[in-house]
Amino acid sequence: MYIEDVAEFARVLLATTKMTFTCGWLRIELLLFCQLAAITGSRPQALLDLRYWHLQLNLICDPDGGRP
Repeated sequence: MYIEDVAEFARVLLATTKMTFTCGWLRIELLLFCQLAAITGSRPQALLDLRYWHLQLNLICDPDGGRP
């Protein structure tokens, strides 16, 4: 997948109501995993070696003053 394809996949996954998840976090985890796979160049060993403490997640504020 090209990065444009990953961005379109994320947009569709977040906007669709036809696909349901048992828990809202599963949708976010799927997006995170797809983005990590794209960033690592789909190298399986890089994904297998990834640990929780390697991740740094930031809450970014909306520039228009809305919710983060």
